[in-house]
Amino acid sequence: MNTNQIVIGITNGDKYILNEFYQNQIKYVKNYVLNNQGNTEDAEDIMQESIMELYKKLRFDNFKIKGSIVSYFFGICKNQWLTKLKNKKRFPTREINETYHEGANDTLRNFLENEEQKYLYKRSFQKLSDENQKILTLYFEGKSMQEIAVTLGFNEVNIRKKKFRAKKKLIEIIQQDPIYQELACF
Repeated sequence: MNTNQIVIGITNGDKYILNEFYQNQIKYVKNYVLNNQGNTEDAEDIMQESIMELYKKLRFDNFKIKGSIVSYFFGICKNQWLTKLKNKKRFPTREINETYHEGANDTLRNFLENEEQKYLYKRSFQKLSDENQKILTLYFEGKSMQEIAVTLGFNEVNIRKKKFRAKKKLIEIIQQDPIYQELACF
């Protein structure tokens, strides 16, 4: 089909020509939109809107195309997409109140989860032997293995093994706690 046939077909609402034109152009529009922060649904919307705009220009504005209708149409699609992107950035689709309430709920939920995690950790930590508590406390304070070994009167190799076992034991205790099971569901 040449430009003149397409223009006449679109102007007259010829379904065959419209469908053929759509099928030939959608791949280019989709590729452009996908490469510019969009998705397939956006591309299909842009395609529909652009065909309507082209139809209005040809039908009601007595617009004459000088050159390729394909190039002109692609220009319409690009402009439609860029306008849509600008509007998305200027006018977020979510309402301010909706965002505020969700943010407040998330903050509260995070706070409560953190408090439960702290409680779970403290409760589990207290179930460790005194020696394991001392090793892990010094480790969490940022002491080196050598410093911990000197403080507790062991050699460094033994402290590394003991620290590893203490952490493993703490994790086991935490994972067996019913609170951990609840937190793991979130």
